[in-house]
Amino acid sequence: MFRGARKEELILIADELGEIINPEMKVLDLKNLILNSDKYKTDKVFIDDYLDSIIADRKSKEEQERLTEQSKLEIEKIKLEQIKLEIELGKINLERVKLDSQRDSNDLQRINPETNQTSIENFIQSVRTYLFRFLKNKRDGIYFSLL
Repeated sequence: MFRGARKEELILIADELGEIINPEMKVLDLKNLILNSDKYKTDKVFIDDYLDSIIADRKSKEEQERLTEQSKLEIEKIKLEQIKLEIELGKINLERVKLDSQRDSNDLQRINPETNQTSIENFIQSVRTYLFRFLKNKRDGIYFSLL
């Protein structure tokens, strides 16, 4: 009957039975107080069922709290995994940018077999040529003639 009952639950039952409870009472004292109660002796089945329902409610609440905590933990694990994946994606993107930059740098440094110049040198030469032609046609800009 009292199997699985906690002190708080026994205090609740003893209080419902109208017994005087001392805060220093131990579980065994509370059990004896309830068993020796006149109300318990007259309606033993009701009191046993009432205590069983109190214990079942407590266990149900504890199970619900445990499941809630477990769900929160699972959510945190999922968030952590998502952050790890985002970090991995960032690393992959950074590596891709590095490779693209390196490829572009290699393209700019590639030597044109016709002129024996790199792409950068070809570009600079082209700009100078077009700028020179432009200035020659316009005949202005002493600043640009220094190029």
